[in-house]
Amino acid sequence: VPAGYRVEVVLAGLQYPSSVEFDDRGSMYVAEAGNIDGDWVAPARVIKYTQTGPTTRTNEVVADNLMGPVTDLLWHGGRLYISHRGKISVPEAGRVRD
Repeated sequence: VPAGYRVEVVLAGLQYPSSVEFDDRGSMYVAEAGNIDGDWVAPARVIKYTQTGPTTRTNEVVADNLMGPVTDLLWHGGRLYISHRGKISVPEAGRVRD
């Protein structure tokens, strides 16, 4: 790692992360694809990682039971968009709306 930079593990134990996106506040969203070459290796879901303090972090599943594979994430206009098997969806109030 070049001088002035550091490396830190913030999420571990993911089966097949397929996309990363950041919101306007710096929270990180990580998608797990769920279906790779017809093999279900992990749930198709999106996890939100937030650094809430110097040593405090939270992880929250914001979307699950998606139709794998999850292929991409996009943060735009204050919303998270999830691309998964022929659909574009947004998480809203604990549910996923297509």
